[in-house]
Amino acid sequence: MATVPGIDVSYWDAGIDWPKVRATGQRFVFVKATEGDSYADPTFDDNWRGAKPAGLLRGAYHFFRSNVDPKKQATKFIDYVKSMKDDGELPPVLDLETPDGQTKEKIISRAKTWLDLVEAAFGPRLADLPLDQRLPALAGAFALGHALTPGYPPAPPRRGGWPPRWGEPRPGRTTP
Repeated sequence: MATVPGIDVSYWDAGIDWPKVRATGQRFVFVKATEGDSYADPTFDDNWRGAKPAGLLRGAYHFFRSNVDPKKQATKFIDYVKSMKDDGELPPVLDLETPDGQTKEKIISRAKTWLDLVEAAFGPRLADLPLDQRLPALAGAFALGHALTPGYPPAPPRRGGWPPRWGEPRPGRTTP
């Protein structure tokens, strides 16, 4: 199986040397934009603007909080990404990692609301798949998405690329 190497970055990865990242063979980056309905990653604009001239394809991601209104979360994400006046080259991604005490049914319903609103704002760049395939495919964490979707095949074996394994060093990172 062929893979395309890429990374995801957020506030925790501040100080990235983007040409160095590209020189290590990375081809794309997903940049954290927002979390919940109130947090905007303060490094989003630097990462968003820095990755493009280095030749990396970019997509923005939102860290979903399952116990927060999905409409407010989608609005926060859409407004913040659109404020860059550049939607990027890759589709927006919903990073679904924690149930936040919510039931499977509530998480799926809320995730679908978020996905529908974001797809309406950014156009049909999100996979035109049924939710049972779209949710795990677009979630930043395969495990929860697969646990939420009955009958979905197991996540493919990881052979590098994205999603990264937490704790792995990130190419181009200039901070400890």
